[in-house]
Amino acid sequence: MTKVTFLFSFVVFSSAYATEKTACYKVEGMTCAACSVTIKAAAMKVEGVASVTVDAKNDSAKVTFEDQKTTSAKIAQAITTSGYKASERSCEN
Repeated sequence: MTKVTFLFSFVVFSSAYATEKTACYKVEGMTCAACSVTIKAAAMKVEGVASVTVDAKNDSAKVTFEDQKTTSAKIAQAITTSGYKASERSCEN
């Protein structure tokens, strides 16, 4: 097996085992319904994010993402950069 074939096999094998994870955040600074739209848009711009749910009433966001492409810290940073303070918290079932 050549180095190129091995590398290709490793990349294909590794990406096949990407898992979907969920992260929850306390989001400070939301004052209206438009804030939810802004937060969702900011999180969705992060590569690997599959879905975002924002609850303005409870100052929270729940994000599902592919762990091979991003991290919960990068998502929190994207939300914070959009003008809100996002801190990771445990997800309640």
